[in-house]
Amino acid sequence: MANIVDDLINDIHAFFKKRKGMMFYSEAEFQQELAYFLRQRHRNATIHLEYPLENLFSQKEKERIDIVVEENGEFVPIELKYKTKKLKLEEQIFGSSESIGLREQLATPDNRCEIWDDVERIESIKKKYPNVPGGIVVVLTNEPGFWKNDGTISGLSVKDGITAKPQHISYERGELNREGEYEIKWNDWQTVASQHPDEIKRTAANKQFRYLCLKI
Repeated sequence: MANIVDDLINDIHAFFKKRKGMMFYSEAEFQQELAYFLRQRHRNATIHLEYPLENLFSQKEKERIDIVVEENGEFVPIELKYKTKKLKLEEQIFGSSESIGLREQLATPDNRCEIWDDVERIESIKKKYPNVPGGIVVVLTNEPGFWKNDGTISGLSVKDGITAKPQHISYERGELNREGEYEIKWNDWQTVASQHPDEIKRTAANKQFRYLCLKI
């Protein structure tokens, strides 16, 4: 029997299907669009943005959750990551064609650990609060290094097809403790057909966008 977390995961897949052809130029725009979509699908729910977690993670810099869906007495935290590889696109800005660029955020250990930090955060919330049946971490990127390579630090990989086991991980920025087991399956979203002169001769590798949706 499906629960609210499963329902929301299905909604997220539907969101990406419906938003093909659209581009997000920041994580904030991605957050706002997904929140609006979830409001349309869950009319009786309250959708919170930047949900506060004061004093819960005293050693963590981030003290807010990107989206929390509150419905029928249950709360589902959703953390988002939008990691982009440099890409220039021609877009209509105020009716004129202009160049818009995505900034470079490579599949570095720091960027991988941010994903698992979010997983650890939601695992802790789920364990602490009985009205939290689970949560979701969503990663959107056009950087193929995330789904093609393991990276340099054991335990931080989000390579497509692997199973991330429970593990205590130490790395340069600190430590994290992953308690769950997660199947890593990247989903295709869209391939951008850029008409920008700088992109026409470039390989299509950074024009492919994929997303990862982890159930916590």
